[in-house]
Amino acid sequence: HKDLDGVASSIIISNLYKNVEYVGLKYGEVNKFLEQLDFSKYDVVLLTDISPESIEVFSLSNKLFLLDHHDTALQYHSPENNRLVVHGICAAKFVKEFYEEVFGVVLSYLNEFVTVINDYDMWILDDPRSWCMNELYFKYWDTNFRIRFKGGNLKFTEQELGFIKCRRKLLLENYNALELYDFDSINGTLIIANSFVNDMTNRLLREKNYDVVCCYNTKSMHVSVRTKCPNHHIGNMLRGVFGQGSGGHQMAGAFSVKSYEELDEKLEMLENYIKENW
Repeated sequence: HKDLDGVASSIIISNLYKNVEYVGLKYGEVNKFLEQLDFSKYDVVLLTDISPESIEVFSLSNKLFLLDHHDTALQYHSPENNRLVVHGICAAKFVKEFYEEVFGVVLSYLNEFVTVINDYDMWILDDPRSWCMNELYFKYWDTNFRIRFKGGNLKFTEQELGFIKCRRKLLLENYNALELYDFDSINGTLIIANSFVNDMTNRLLREKNYDVVCCYNTKSMHVSVRTKCPNHHIGNMLRGVFGQGSGGHQMAGAFSVKSYEELDEKLEMLENYIKENW
């Protein structure tokens, strides 16, 4: 998965195998990628922190191995078929613990690194370094982030600290400049932002007392959905309303669109579902 937890999972793998080809995917891209893949070139194809849009693709090859933690992927859990899905911890923590327990490898030098990743991905936010790590992901991106943090060194350089300081300032500026597009029939709003999505959606939930906040990313064409209502499961709701290619966790999920027309259509569907079922 192309995010902090996804690249952190690949860092665990990079500490285990020497000859690895890394591919960062977003939701909705997995089936197409696997259907075009030449499995004969690989000993194993390992999916971490992301799952296919349908179960049928697992029949493409017995070389496919799944290690995921998203609630909406629990339907794929089948250890006898090399598909393992747990929830409650981030994917990087799961991958690390899986290899330690099953293969007996020693990865204790990555304990602190994985704990910090888990703090951010599960939105615990007890460790201030976890927010910094997510911002550094956007500085380095996948390949350079994997090189920088392969050994688990969390001591930030002066350059990294300067970058983080600038990002904090930019976050505040972006939040203060937000335009809110409130839904008509539910206590929710839409924002348009290509960065700081988690920070701004959760701050709006907290400060503006919304039940639901959606954020449309014009670059990725993804819509992130966040809630503070513990009696509803965002990931399952999105999967139920929009089908494969959408989903997530209890309080956070996402779906994709291909145009502004589709965005309007799906937001209306989402609003109607919430109005009728919450």
